[in-house]
Amino acid sequence: MGWFMRAQETESAGQAAERADLSVLLLQGEDMIEQLGRAHMSWGLGSADRWDLDQTTGMITWTFPDRTATAPAQILGSFSPASRSWLWAWANQSILPDMSRDARVFRDWAEANGQPSLAQPRIEADETAAATLVALAVRVTEATGYYRGPGGNSAVIITFGPVTLTSADGSVSDVDISVSQRAPEKWAATRRLGLSAQAPTEDPRGQLSVTVAVRFCRCGSRGACCGGSRVRS
Repeated sequence: MGWFMRAQETESAGQAAERADLSVLLLQGEDMIEQLGRAHMSWGLGSADRWDLDQTTGMITWTFPDRTATAPAQILGSFSPASRSWLWAWANQSILPDMSRDARVFRDWAEANGQPSLAQPRIEADETAAATLVALAVRVTEATGYYRGPGGNSAVIITFGPVTLTSADGSVSDVDISVSQRAPEKWAATRRLGLSAQAPTEDPRGQLSVTVAVRFCRCGSRGACCGGSRVRS
């Protein structure tokens, strides 16, 4: 995290508080990624035969022998171990603008909260630094799904929304992942994207919980499920 505020060797009290708040967001983001990973394992994330991302529809698809899983997706960025660099999706000309909305949300947040080094198009980063960027972005955008798509020379970091499972017989189930934060009331007003005046003394990793609810239903010919329309984020 040295590049958060590396431009200044000494910090004021306010700057120290901002860095402490970043540390809180980082811990929360790391915990979110860990818990979301466990939650999404309930339908098989990480064990698919293949995955595909269609930028024109904004949907990611995982293919299994007996079913497919689909979800609306966003691209945060890509990490290249060879060049030791991170490239934000909004700076990648091969990524459609609609696929980089969340990356732009994080860029705007970093600029508005005095962290311009986090909003550079390309950032020098090793695995640890890239993981830090991802954790912060997941926390700030409040993502409900995280996937590291393997590639040739780089890894694509993808966040995704509600997952739909379609079995070979046509039956459909929805996987609803929600992230809730249990925090002391004094921090509640600043939990969404903002930075509080100072970090809480307790370990913030204990304030997050991920709950999983799975609905099973069969779609009609027009795609109406569970007695109504399917909700997309």
